[in-house]
Amino acid sequence: MSIRLKPESVRYPYFMLFVVYNKSTETWHAGGMKKFVSSKHISGAKMYQSYDYAEKVVKNICREKDVNNFVIIRY
Repeated sequence: MSIRLKPESVRYPYFMLFVVYNKSTETWHAGGMKKFVSSKHISGAKMYQSYDYAEKVVKNICREKDVNNFVIIRY
């Protein structure tokens, strides 16, 4: 038996960040609606302090069409 926790019920350490990766174009989200940088340059990626906020950004970018192309990675 496993217990499923909601992301907001688990506190993340202050140094834990989240980045959004587009699998289809192999790019990192760099802020804004359509701004992405090459997968070789994670330093140019926008980093979020909350998983929930990163998830909202993904939903705003793709409008539920190609949500499977995006991954939120803990950094």
